[in-house]
Amino acid sequence: MHLEEIFDPFKHLARFVSAETINTGHINATYFIKTDGIAPDYVLQKINSFVFKDIPSLIQNKVLLTEQLRTNTKESEKANVVQFVRAFTGDYYFKENENAYWNLMIFISRSRVYLKTPNLGIAKRPVVCLAVFFIC
Repeated sequence: MHLEEIFDPFKHLARFVSAETINTGHINATYFIKTDGIAPDYVLQKINSFVFKDIPSLIQNKVLLTEQLRTNTKESEKANVVQFVRAFTGDYYFKENENAYWNLMIFISRSRVYLKTPNLGIAKRPVVCLAVFFIC
């Protein structure tokens, strides 16, 4: 399947323009989805089924964690918390075939991915650590 076909089953308000591989992860396949600019851009991720055996539970845990973080974050900072997008099935993932699960997150503009933490202050920030968990 083409990435646009993977993107379409999610409840987003965007028109797919292009996709670019994000090469900073080591476990999952992750893509930056550029949209038409009216809606936000997204991060589309294929979860590695060789590493993770219960992917629906993994994704549910990621969603619960981010919702909890969002609940405990100041309103002015909520845009900096990962937000997952539901598929039309109601799940937070799209199942392409027996072993191919995808999840979609709203891209956080001005976000950065660190291959190595440049200082201890960044490592102590929970949102940064959470982002590392999702991109891997």
